[in-house]
Amino acid sequence: VKVFGGKDREITIAVDPHALNSKKVSLIQIINFFNKGNLDTPGGKIPIGLRDYFIRVLAKFYDSGDIQRTVLYYIDGKPIYLKDLGEIQNSTAEISSFGRYNGSTAVSINIYKQPKSNLLKLSDKIRNKIKQIKQSNMLPKGMNIDVIGDQSDEIRIRVNELSNNIFQGIFVVFLVMLLSLGFRYALIASAGIPFAMIFSMIG
Repeated sequence: VKVFGGKDREITIAVDPHALNSKKVSLIQIINFFNKGNLDTPGGKIPIGLRDYFIRVLAKFYDSGDIQRTVLYYIDGKPIYLKDLGEIQNSTAEISSFGRYNGSTAVSINIYKQPKSNLLKLSDKIRNKIKQIKQSNMLPKGMNIDVIGDQSDEIRIRVNELSNNIFQGIFVVFLVMLLSLGFRYALIASAGIPFAMIFSMIG
């Protein structure tokens, strides 16, 4: 899934130089702390009975409150919180992409199928989910969801064309064989066409 347009949430930290000096902390220490600590990491697994339970250590920051309550280190047994070193706020990142639809600001969500998944089934699930969201009135006032592009539409058209061509081919073969060799041979030849196509696709 790729999202274009809209605003991404961002947490900003305005470090106070005087606080850094008084606490004897460098800016590099804070940067290294976030690079190493702001991660969700696997913690191994515990076998219980016939099952293995995987452990995941949740250490990623999700809002400014998580950062404010984080202890950077201790001095004489007293914790030094990150909030003691500057101002931490929830904000939005700089906009890097814009979306427009029908003259209004929009967020574009591109959904790609996995290599072995069925595009037609995926498209149906997405459309049904959108229908459920619209019927449940979950969207804020003035917001709408529309499908502006769907590759499954082209595939459905091709499948329908292929089906029509198969039936037309069977009819033509049946008619020619009926006029030349009789009903029995016409039926056998016509019945063999779908099976031949199926085996050719499998092969």
